[in-house]
Amino acid sequence: MKAPRPQVKKSAALSRGKARLRAHAALIYRFRRETQSTDAAVVQRTLRGPTPFLLRRVSQEAARLSALNRRPVITQREVVAALEQLRRRRSATLMAGA
Repeated sequence: MKAPRPQVKKSAALSRGKARLRAHAALIYRFRRETQSTDAAVVQRTLRGPTPFLLRRVSQEAARLSALNRRPVITQREVVAALEQLRRRRSATLMAGA
């Protein structure tokens, strides 16, 4: 027989959600800080000018990948993978339209 699961309070669930939101905000902050560094030209060439829409798409995709990997924090690995996936999707749609 299994032991009864401890009850999770609503405040604990809310604090976890806030923690995830803060982690996501920290990712965006770090990403913007990196794009303003000396390597800005490399990132801008990769993203073709980081627009708020594109930053949002990358962060959403990275968050999805981190959830699939069951990681509580979005790492640089997920951001790079998200960039690659979005780039592949974009090139596939451009080739399909041509």
